[in-house]
Amino acid sequence: MHRWGFIKCFRFDNGRPFGSPDLDTVTPAAFVLAALGCRLIFNKPRSPTQNAKVERNQGTTSRWAPAGNCADLATFQQALDEAVIIQRERYKTRVCQGQTRLAAFPKLASNTRRYDARSFCLRKAYVYLGRFTFVRRVAAHGQIGLLGKRYQVGGHNRGKQVRIGLITKMGKPVWIVSDAAGQILERLVARHLADGEFIATVWRPS
Repeated sequence: MHRWGFIKCFRFDNGRPFGSPDLDTVTPAAFVLAALGCRLIFNKPRSPTQNAKVERNQGTTSRWAPAGNCADLATFQQALDEAVIIQRERYKTRVCQGQTRLAAFPKLASNTRRYDARSFCLRKAYVYLGRFTFVRRVAAHGQIGLLGKRYQVGGHNRGKQVRIGLITKMGKPVWIVSDAAGQILERLVARHLADGEFIATVWRPS
């Protein structure tokens, strides 16, 4: 995005690093994109035709820059960079009336939507997470797992199926744990979301 401009909308399949194959969690990468203000759209499971152009482009890229032929990550990155240049600046297509994509769409090179990492805002990510309801079964020791963290909800709740949603209270993210009848069982501060622990592997703003 530094090079080509801020991306307003991402569409993904349900595989990592952006999606979750089991559809019962949110990944750190999706959390960061939501905090940057990107709109996230996930394909239905096993429905690659919903993002057909991207799927075809990935197939082309894997042929032009095969990872198996690269000795290390730096060599693979160089091959990907070269493939991008070919795809945009040299490869002429029928869709572009015999022109390259850059010739047909010169604004590609102007970066009109400047990306600024300072636009990162946890509140945006909390709002995004607040749209989800996660279902968990309380383990024998009274714990549930949420976004890589274990929370204690009490041994007396063991075996119960619970529903969890996120709210923001005084600027802090709080998990609301309810039973099947909607009775609130626990309110749990999601400290690892607020302190950056959850996203540390994918987001280093400095």
